[in-house]
Amino acid sequence: MQSAYRVFNSTETAVLKAAVLKVMADIPLALDRGDTAFLILLDLSSAFDTVDHPTSLKRKEISYGLAGNLLCWFQSYLSGRKQSVKCN
Repeated sequence: MQSAYRVFNSTETAVLKAAVLKVMADIPLALDRGDTAFLILLDLSSAFDTVDHPTSLKRKEISYGLAGNLLCWFQSYLSGRKQSVKCN
């Protein structure tokens, strides 16, 4: 699990490894307690390409039932951000 002094490893990969281990431990514990566990993985790397943000937010609300703080988080993430590519 060591990340220091290894090629393509950083504090970010160390945090990611710790997060994965936590998830892998927490889900079975929750299920053993009889709780329901959900794992949602999101890839927002293309969030700024061609997606109309208001339409995307409305779809999350209507199709997936997102509301409250979670919907506000998505709205905050998508608001006022721009992406560009600069060559040379």
